[in-house]
Amino acid sequence: MKTPDGKHIALTFHSHPEKDLEMRWKAVVDFPPGAGPESVLSVRMEDGLGEKVKSAVFEFAGKRIAIEDGAGELSYADFVAGKHSVPVWVYRDGVKPVPGGLTFE
Repeated sequence: MKTPDGKHIALTFHSHPEKDLEMRWKAVVDFPPGAGPESVLSVRMEDGLGEKVKSAVFEFAGKRIAIEDGAGELSYADFVAGKHSVPVWVYRDGVKPVPGGLTFE
Protein backbone atom coordinates (compact mmCIF):
# COMPACT_ATOMS: atom_id res chain seq x y z
CA MET A 1 0.00 0.00 0.00
CA LYS A 2 1.37 3.39 -1.04
CA THR A 3 -0.01 6.91 -1.50
CA PRO A 4 0.07 8.42 -5.01
CA ASP A 5 3.34 9.99 -6.16
CA GLY A 6 3.08 13.76 -6.41
CA LYS A 7 -0.04 14.00 -4.24
CA HIS A 8 -0.12 15.18 -0.62
CA ILE A 9 -2.91 13.64 1.51
CA ALA A 10 -4.07 14.88 4.91
CA LEU A 11 -6.59 13.33 7.29
CA THR A 12 -8.25 15.82 9.62
CA PHE A 13 -9.81 14.86 12.93
CA HIS A 14 -11.85 17.07 15.26
CA SER A 15 -12.94 16.53 18.84
CA HIS A 16 -16.55 16.03 19.71
CA PRO A 17 -18.05 19.40 20.77
CA GLU A 18 -16.87 20.68 24.13
CA LYS A 19 -18.09 23.88 25.80
CA ASP A 20 -14.55 24.87 26.80
CA LEU A 21 -12.60 25.75 23.63
CA GLU A 22 -9.31 24.72 25.26
CA MET A 23 -10.71 21.18 25.59
CA ARG A 24 -11.49 20.96 21.88
CA TRP A 25 -8.82 19.73 19.51
CA LYS A 26 -7.99 19.33 15.84
CA ALA A 27 -5.42 16.84 14.59
CA VAL A 28 -4.04 16.62 11.05
CA VAL A 29 -2.16 13.52 9.88
CA ASP A 30 -0.02 14.32 6.81
CA PHE A 31 0.90 11.71 4.21
CA PRO A 32 3.75 12.89 1.97
CA PRO A 33 3.59 12.12 -1.77
CA GLY A 34 4.52 8.49 -2.48
CA ALA A 35 4.36 7.49 1.22
CA GLY A 36 4.99 3.80 1.80
CA PRO A 37 5.86 1.43 4.66
CA GLU A 38 9.14 3.20 5.47
CA SER A 39 7.60 6.70 5.58
CA VAL A 40 6.97 8.75 8.70
CA LEU A 41 3.70 10.67 8.93
CA SER A 42 3.61 13.97 10.77
CA VAL A 43 0.77 14.73 13.17
CA ARG A 44 -0.15 18.33 13.99
CA MET A 45 -2.52 19.20 16.82
CA GLU A 46 -4.13 22.41 18.04
CA ASP A 47 -6.83 23.25 20.54
CA GLY A 48 -10.15 24.99 19.87
CA LEU A 49 -8.45 28.38 20.22
CA GLY A 50 -5.98 27.53 17.42
CA GLU A 51 -3.04 27.13 19.85
CA LYS A 52 -0.62 24.20 19.61
CA VAL A 53 -1.46 21.48 22.13
CA LYS A 54 1.55 21.53 24.44
CA SER A 55 1.42 17.92 25.61
CA ALA A 56 -1.06 15.12 24.86
CA VAL A 57 -1.48 11.57 23.67
CA PHE A 58 -3.44 11.10 20.43
CA GLU A 59 -5.05 7.66 20.12
CA PHE A 60 -5.48 6.86 16.44
CA ALA A 61 -5.06 3.78 14.21
CA GLY A 62 -4.62 1.58 17.26
CA LYS A 63 -1.59 3.57 18.45
CA ARG A 64 -0.98 6.18 21.11
CA ILE A 65 1.03 9.01 19.60
CA ALA A 66 2.90 11.43 21.87
CA ILE A 67 2.18 15.07 21.01
CA GLU A 68 4.67 17.68 22.20
CA ASP A 69 4.41 21.36 21.26
CA GLY A 70 1.66 20.53 18.74
CA ALA A 71 3.53 17.79 16.87
CA GLY A 72 3.99 14.03 16.78
CA GLU A 73 4.83 11.21 14.39
CA LEU A 74 3.38 7.90 13.24
CA SER A 75 4.96 5.41 10.88
CA TYR A 76 3.03 4.64 7.72
CA ALA A 77 3.37 0.92 8.52
CA ASP A 78 1.69 1.49 11.93
CA PHE A 79 -1.12 3.44 10.22
CA VAL A 80 -1.75 0.59 7.75
CA ALA A 81 -1.68 -2.01 10.54
CA GLY A 82 -4.23 -0.06 12.61
CA LYS A 83 -6.38 1.49 9.88
CA HIS A 84 -9.48 -0.43 10.99
CA SER A 85 -9.12 0.58 14.64
CA VAL A 86 -11.99 2.96 15.35
CA PRO A 87 -11.20 4.81 18.63
CA VAL A 88 -9.94 8.39 18.28
CA TRP A 89 -9.15 10.11 21.58
CA VAL A 90 -6.93 12.81 23.03
CA TYR A 91 -5.57 12.40 26.55
CA ARG A 92 -4.07 15.33 28.46
CA ASP A 93 -2.79 15.40 32.03
CA GLY A 94 -5.27 16.66 34.56
CA VAL A 95 -8.32 16.75 32.26
CA LYS A 96 -10.87 14.22 31.02
CA PRO A 97 -10.10 12.42 27.74
CA VAL A 98 -11.91 13.89 24.72
CA PRO A 99 -13.08 11.68 21.83
CA GLY A 100 -13.20 12.75 18.21
CA GLY A 101 -13.56 11.58 14.65
CA LEU A 102 -12.55 12.03 11.03
CA THR A 103 -13.94 15.18 9.41
CA PHE A 104 -13.89 16.82 6.02
CA GLU A 105 -12.63 20.37 5.49
